[in-house]
Amino acid sequence: MTEVYQLRAADLDSRPSAVVRACLPAGQIAGWLPGALRRVRHELARQHVEPVGPPFVRYAPDEDGIGVDAGYLVSEPIEDNGDVVASGLPGGPAVIAIHVERPAETVDAWQALDDWLWSRGFRASGPPWEYWTDGPEDGSGRGTVDVFLPYRWR
Repeated sequence: MTEVYQLRAADLDSRPSAVVRACLPAGQIAGWLPGALRRVRHELARQHVEPVGPPFVRYAPDEDGIGVDAGYLVSEPIEDNGDVVASGLPGGPAVIAIHVERPAETVDAWQALDDWLWSRGFRASGPPWEYWTDGPEDGSGRGTVDVFLPYRWR
């Protein structure tokens, strides 16, 4: 069943982040995430950099699978170390949907965001990302996910 989402537009500031990157088949992402987020947290602690907010995952389809960045926004840029690298989330206009219950099942939220864009004459301007206020780290399979999609005029 399709969820009904309250969507809102926002003008975001760009923010530095620390992430682990991978290109994976869709079915392997959920199993990869907890370890990736642990590696980022470990590296942030090693560099004495504080995470800002909950973990996020950014997705970019690729011919070999789905490009995934998993990590945290940070208070200051980090030094790359192994597979934990400095990155960032873009600033600018984005539409946001709040998805409740099963964080791994946000496909309906993404469709609602895409429908919102097209009905207003916009299109996506980059890969979407999700913030988990609770989810992959607690192992519950339930929680709240804020889904972001940057946009621009068509």
